[in-house]
Amino acid sequence: MAPRTRRSVSRMSAREVICVDSEAQTSSFGSSPLYKATKILFQTKKGADVTFILEQKEILAHKSFLIARSTVFEAMFIGAMASTDSHPKISLNNYIANVTDFETFLEYLYTDQIDINLQNVYAIFKLAHLYDISSLLEECATFLQNNIELSNILEISTFSYLYQESCSLFNDSLEFICKNAMKVFYLPEFNKLDATIVAEILKCDNLKVKENDLFDIIYEWAIEETKRHDLEVTIRNIRSPRATPSRKRKYFEF
Repeated sequence: MAPRTRRSVSRMSAREVICVDSEAQTSSFGSSPLYKATKILFQTKKGADVTFILEQKEILAHKSFLIARSTVFEAMFIGAMASTDSHPKISLNNYIANVTDFETFLEYLYTDQIDINLQNVYAIFKLAHLYDISSLLEECATFLQNNIELSNILEISTFSYLYQESCSLFNDSLEFICKNAMKVFYLPEFNKLDATIVAEILKCDNLKVKENDLFDIIYEWAIEETKRHDLEVTIRNIRSPRATPSRKRKYFEF
């Protein structure tokens, strides 16, 4: 199923891309002289006064734009611990984003517009969280919420579990799992799910699954979890994240 979209979708890639814009952009900003000027400044890098180094590539930017959009950049460039270098060079780790994704993120800070797709949404989300860009974080969360489906539900729930304080995406993923429990539980990836996520799923009161089926499913998951920890598969070593059915207490320790 094609990803659902919010607001407007780029005609060039309607199946995978969401074009994010603010209310101001929807009316006029996208074609305003200010937008065009900031877009050109981002592209030409004229007057750039900070360099990010990622994957051995130098990415130029303007501190004033970054400071205006992010409290993290504000502290980095003009805070009490800011560098005295007039043109600092900042090395970035590529575990969060690659060059393309970071440049896409920077362009949003200049223009307030961005194309979020299934390939870059997780990287953009992490950058928005890291640099405290709440508007962009919300857009990424909304994109994922609108595109939750059986094929990606475990990936989204695992990812969003880490960001529960920032958005409601994890709760949305749990709601989907509860409504589609049997389909989710029989996904090949379910037995690889982390114990913390399984525990959260089992806390749900409205799981659409019979108790006996749930026991069998969690028992199979627990066997795989035991193997992941290099333990012998014995009754003593098999652990369940939560005791629900009474018969489970005969096999699992808590």
